[in-house]
Parts: sequence; C-alpha cells; structure tokens
Amino acid sequence: MDREKPLLGTVQEALLIPLYARSVETRTGQAPLRNARAEEIVASIDYDFGRFDGLPSLTGALLRTLIASSVTDEAWAAEVTSSTDGPYLFLAEAVLPYLDEADVHQVVDLLADRFPGALLALDTAGPGFFDSQEQHDALSRVEARMHWFCPDLPDQLADWPTGRLAD
Repeated sequence: MDREKPLLGTVQEALLIPLYARSVETRTGQAPLRNARAEEIVASIDYDFGRFDGLPSLTGALLRTLIASSVTDEAWAAEVTSSTDGPYLFLAEAVLPYLDEADVHQVVDLLADRFPGALLALDTAGPGFFDSQEQHDALSRVEARMHWFCPDLPDQLADWPTGRLAD
C-alpha cells in the first residue's frame, strides 16, 4: 500500500494521537472498542507514529474522536440539523482547549443557537497542565498547544450568556 504524507496543521497533528491510540488498542486483540478503520488510516499515512509508542496518555486518548470539519464552522451544524431533530449530546474532549477563548465562545453560541436543549460535555485543562505542555509525554512531541483553560469551570462560565449553559 502506498502511504501518503499528510499536510497537517498543528491541531490536525495533535488529533493523530487519539487515532493512533485506537489503532494500537485494536491491534492488541483485546480492545473493548475495536476500530479497524483507525488501523487502516494509520497504515495509509506516512507519519512517524512510533514517537507515541508506550506513552501513558495513549490510554486517555482512546475515546477521543476526529471531526470532519472545524468545530467553529457552522456547516457541520447545518448538516447535523438537516438529518435529525435530536436530542443532541455533544462531547468536546481535547477540542476546546486548543481554541482561543473567543472561538470557544463561538462554539458554545453555535451549539446554543442551533441545538436548543442540547447537552455539552467538555473538558478543560487547569493552569498546572496548561503551563506544563512542554513536559507532557505526547504534547511535547507535536507543535499543537492549548490556548484556553478554565480553572474553575462553573464560575468562569457564569459570565457567559444567561441560559446558555448549566452546571
């Protein structure tokens, strides 16, 4: 099989970590969540995935999902709403911290406007993690860096538009 050299931005490169984690887990033969497609994609890409081998954070990356377009692009929201009426649950794991705060606001506003009543489960980093990205086992090996963190999620989000978010 010919392998393709991908043209990656920093965030796209960071998203290869959970893809590779799924591929590695699937190859163990005991994977609770098998993902043959992840194996196919990893095999087709000319990229040094070996630099992530044996890293503890690969376990945490197993449940992360690649998105087909930018989370800030309204096109995906139109596509989702055109094919289903909901209910909706959005999981934003290892996504929002890579955005600037203005973009995080844009995403939350988009979800609130296009998917009223939807639930959003998100993660964020605290200052300790945010300040130590250069020492992280996987992040230290890619250029992507987190730009937004929320050390006290309920208090910080309380200033966002009323009625949009709930604890």
